[in-house]
Amino acid sequence: MPFGLWLVDHPPFPAGWTEKRKAGIGGALKQHFDMVCTSPNTPYGSCTFSWAGSLGQRRSDHLVLHFFNTARNGILYMWGFRNGLTESGATVWVDGKGMMSEIYLDKMEGDARFEQLVANLAFHEAMHNKLDAHPTLQSMADIHKLKNGGLSRQTGIAAGTKLSQADVNAMAPALTRQVPQF
Repeated sequence: MPFGLWLVDHPPFPAGWTEKRKAGIGGALKQHFDMVCTSPNTPYGSCTFSWAGSLGQRRSDHLVLHFFNTARNGILYMWGFRNGLTESGATVWVDGKGMMSEIYLDKMEGDARFEQLVANLAFHEAMHNKLDAHPTLQSMADIHKLKNGGLSRQTGIAAGTKLSQADVNAMAPALTRQVPQF
């Protein structure tokens, strides 16, 4: 059974936002999650993703990631969240609505490996989503403090940053965690 990843892009779209770019981001994210799915600590054998919501019925263990051109275009900003909206993304538990993970594309534009950089930062937000942002379902206080973390670190994530074994070990058992998604 594959782990489901729902990717949602919201207008206005950045220049050069194409189906090819979206496929590159989705494919790079899938590679990260497929590595996590190799762990014996998760029941999943692989990951599947969709930009159009064509995965069928969304399950409670699936993950939803929202992509916006800027933080100001995001739903969190619209709902009044201003603190903690970083240059690359934010993940916030919103009472009564669910977990909201947003990735902001504008600061990454122009990177020679744009798709990989976006996927790396999206995986970072996914780690917050499954590991530390929920008030009662968290398995650690702060992913940034994960010893030997790669994509979990707080700063310096680039297109060349690798998913570390520590990242895999933290995420694998958390994939089944049923965190309500918005």
